[in-house]
Amino acid sequence: MASNNTNTDHKILRVFVGSPGDVSAEREAVSKIIERLNNEFDAEQSAIRLQAIRWENYPHPRDTRWTPQEAIANTLPRPAVCDVAVFIFWNRIGTVLDMTGLEPNSAGDQPTGSTWEFYDALESNKPRVLTYRKIAQPDENSAQETDDEFEKRVEQQRGVRQFFKILRGPNGEYTHYTQEYEQLSDFTADLKGQLRVFVREHQRAVSTPSNAPIVQPDLDTIPATYLRYLRDKYQHIDLGAFSSDEPLATRLPLIYVPALTPARVVAVDNDGRSAKQFLKSERPSYETVLHRLGEQSLYLPGNAGQGKSTFCQWLMLIMGQGKVPAMPLDEACEPEYRESLPESLADRLPVLLRLSEFWRSLDLQAGQTELGRYQWEQALCRWLDRHRPGDLTLERFRHYLAQGMVLLVLDGADEVPESEGKTCPRQALLSGLTEALPDWTERGVRVLLTSRPYGLNRSQVQALALEEAPLALLPWPLQTLFVKRWFKAVGGQADVDALLDELQSREDLRELRENPLLLTAVCVKYHNQKRLPQDIHDLYQSIVEQVLY
Repeated sequence: MASNNTNTDHKILRVFVGSPGDVSAEREAVSKIIERLNNEFDAEQSAIRLQAIRWENYPHPRDTRWTPQEAIANTLPRPAVCDVAVFIFWNRIGTVLDMTGLEPNSAGDQPTGSTWEFYDALESNKPRVLTYRKIAQPDENSAQETDDEFEKRVEQQRGVRQFFKILRGPNGEYTHYTQEYEQLSDFTADLKGQLRVFVREHQRAVSTPSNAPIVQPDLDTIPATYLRYLRDKYQHIDLGAFSSDEPLATRLPLIYVPALTPARVVAVDNDGRSAKQFLKSERPSYETVLHRLGEQSLYLPGNAGQGKSTFCQWLMLIMGQGKVPAMPLDEACEPEYRESLPESLADRLPVLLRLSEFWRSLDLQAGQTELGRYQWEQALCRWLDRHRPGDLTLERFRHYLAQGMVLLVLDGADEVPESEGKTCPRQALLSGLTEALPDWTERGVRVLLTSRPYGLNRSQVQALALEEAPLALLPWPLQTLFVKRWFKAVGGQADVDALLDELQSREDLRELRENPLLLTAVCVKYHNQKRLPQDIHDLYQSIVEQVLY
């Protein structure tokens, strides 16, 4: 049986291939991968075939006034109607597209063909979107370039960097499936594996005879593949944004210190002492956020750099591991700051939504400012179906949601725009969440919502009726632990004790050392220069340049 068999009994899964013109080898490789996979499916007598959707395979008119990109846009199936969309970028972002007759999307007012195709796929809720970025250095003969050619090349490279910057979340992680590669063989190996997994997901539906007994999946168990996805995705932390001298990256468990919230005031203790007496004498100053979340759903406000998103990442990691891992210098962590995974969270299905990206799944209409619970849950299902984190199925998620066994982590309400065109995304998102929470709480769903304080006004916080647990500033014992773990993780040779002495003795460094983001920047500065500027203004200026530029 030929690999391009068009037997009508076969289910055809279309694979759209989008890219600028500088990755022709990769485009050809996609066709070869699909041919080899189809040969495998032939041998297995599978009912599924893959079909590459590439402009090279579609003859388009040459005698019209269409530009090449316009011809492609008018003759190829749209990415939005395909089953998989593969996008490949290297040093070019592409040519600006004439939008006449095309529907605008998040690519902006002047998209290139490739960026418009990317968002057409991403926002349609249908195809599995796989994005690849080649990071190998190109062979360039800049000596032969004219000034105009040089400027165009630099502009194209800048466009690629900006495109991938937008695809990253607040912690630097990609918000959907994205792989970087250097060698063509790395690209082909990864894509082949991804396409094979995608096909396997569809095989049972099209290959099971109608009279065969239906085997129900075990929905009460979180798949090992999903737990592995959580461990793989959330264990790394990239510090490259802080350092221009050398790349810095490490694993989160090597440097993480617990997120804290001020301890709750207990009205009266067992001996009948007043809350004020109990507060001063015996009540601890802090509780870990993890412990509080084990008791109830939370609203976690915190200022920039206090560690809201890092805690969300940590939570996903330990849920994937099923425990809080052993960490360097654990013995130096004071007992009141030590964490353990609460039993009430252990068997839950954890799902993390970066709200800066999720809100687009709300599918708001012009003038819409409110959502109901059903609409919010539908948006959540659309997002899951589009991104399929760790191959998590909607069937399994809905099962866990119905059982009240979901841990839903909603990170960054302040990053949802207040207005977008004629819609109010943040207000709509919060109104839908307000409608959904009573039902979810009754079922037992556990929710964590994070935001900078200005992201929600007081009436919105009260309407949500979530227990507030504001992030606390880092106390000195955790500052010390963080600095020691940080230098141990990156292999720094700096005099850590000298840095700690300086941090403790200089009152002008208090705001820097109490904020995890700024303390990280201080560590990077000390790691690179073996000293801190004595002038606090010089130090702030250098940190601002590190973090922002």
